[in-house]
Amino acid sequence: MKQQRNSREGEEQSPAEVLARKITKSAKKREWSVLLRDLFLTMAAVYLLFGVIFGISFVKGNSMEPNLRSGDMALFLRVGKNYRAGDVVIMHNTATNDYIKRVAAVEGDRVSIDNGSGVLMVNNKRVQEDDIYSETYTRPEGIEFPLTVSKDNVFLLGDNREVSKDSREFGVVRTEQIAGKVLIIIRTQSKL
Repeated sequence: MKQQRNSREGEEQSPAEVLARKITKSAKKREWSVLLRDLFLTMAAVYLLFGVIFGISFVKGNSMEPNLRSGDMALFLRVGKNYRAGDVVIMHNTATNDYIKRVAAVEGDRVSIDNGSGVLMVNNKRVQEDDIYSETYTRPEGIEFPLTVSKDNVFLLGDNREVSKDSREFGVVRTEQIAGKVLIIIRTQSKL
């Protein structure tokens, strides 16, 4: 019976042929298991990198112009919640909408805005903002100044102060609402 099962078209296979066939079959099984293992490890690494450590977001709107334009891609760091004035951060606004803003003040800072001159003041000192091309004014429907940033909060402003919806309207933001700090901006040609 064994000879009939191992024979090919009535011919008897030599032990070398049987061994070669078994080795080939075993090698194919190993290739599939290695492929599945590598695929799983790759998916786990991608999730770890972009689901835990890094994130990607796209700039929508003109509240950060001219420094960031609509359609630009932002790579941000999710880990670490030590934000400093000047950091550009991604803030979760809703489940589907993120804001990209600049940290203007952190926990313990006293923020005021001089509406006469359009100057932002933090801790009674004029903030020197070389990348901001418009004045900073309060919003009639916004919060009242001066304001002291409470524990575990930051005060966020858009770079395009004339059109930006930011902490002047919605107040300070809890650091837990911030997805991360922007590391790299990739400039695109498209507008979102």
